[in-house]
Amino acid sequence: MKKVFIILMSILVFQQAKSQDMHYSQMNNTPLQINPGLTGNFNGLYRLIGSYRNQFSSIPNTASLGVYNTYSFSFDAKLFSEKLDGNALAVGVIFNGDHAGNGSLTTNEYLLSVSYRMKLDRYETSFLTFGLMGGLSLKRVFMYDLLFESQIENYGFNPNIPSGETKFDGSPFVYKDLNLGVVFQQKPSDVFGYQIGMSIYHVNKPVESFSNNPNNYLPSRINIHGGFELNLDDDNTISPSFLYMRQASASQTNIGLSYRKKISDEIALNGMLRYRVNDAFILGVGTQYKRLGINVSYDITGSNLSTANKSNGAFELTLNYIFGEQNIGNASQRQFCPTF
Repeated sequence: MKKVFIILMSILVFQQAKSQDMHYSQMNNTPLQINPGLTGNFNGLYRLIGSYRNQFSSIPNTASLGVYNTYSFSFDAKLFSEKLDGNALAVGVIFNGDHAGNGSLTTNEYLLSVSYRMKLDRYETSFLTFGLMGGLSLKRVFMYDLLFESQIENYGFNPNIPSGETKFDGSPFVYKDLNLGVVFQQKPSDVFGYQIGMSIYHVNKPVESFSNNPNNYLPSRINIHGGFELNLDDDNTISPSFLYMRQASASQTNIGLSYRKKISDEIALNGMLRYRVNDAFILGVGTQYKRLGINVSYDITGSNLSTANKSNGAFELTLNYIFGEQNIGNASQRQFCPTF
């Protein structure tokens, strides 16, 4: 097997062994990446979210800006909210894309989600939500972005020479994916609310192999997350939160604190400090103008990878817009929906 091909396949096997899915640092701004039960978890009727993450831009890479580029778009909506007596049904659609390295290893996911939220008390301050998400994932490597030893000609590479690779022709493979989640949420007063949730992604452990090897499957990923929101006064709010993820032998813990300052009835400013344990510090700022939220963050690498990437981690941008007003009896019935 050619050296470049071996290196590429080693990377793919390493990714499967270490089980690193797409992930974002702004955990609360990418809720459907964490738990299907967070579908419809916002104060409004419809929500649109767009996210982009560019990682390790300081490492040379000619295929794109940065070694890893991840992007996603989602839309979720509440249905029959006025006919379910305080309960709620929500649906969503999600597209995820990921582009890695010169070999152009590309992953695209097309998912549908649904959640059902049940009220647990007559005052509608406590809720339990169940979520289900499923769809298709497509993965491929663009062969024309790779060069092989057989293409060496006159001390250089000639991409027009056939590579000789017959078992790896660049065709994509598709697999089905299934994710489940549950969230408990309570807002006992106008100034305090909290939530805790758990989800399992890749419940069906789909086979993920270019060579149809049944032993190369995608392990399930378990997410445990939570946090609370405290209104210090009418204009200032703090929101500590955490996220723990585990997939096969790989795990990640993300803890942090976000702060929200209300400037006027239409404008608020956001700030964030997070720590991904043994990996990176994350700084973020943002603003909320009416129903539009814009937030940016940057990862500062604190692990051994800082030698390779010169401590330049990842830039992340999220945009979200919430449409429609939801009929709510009082402030304590508003959903816990933190920023960052």
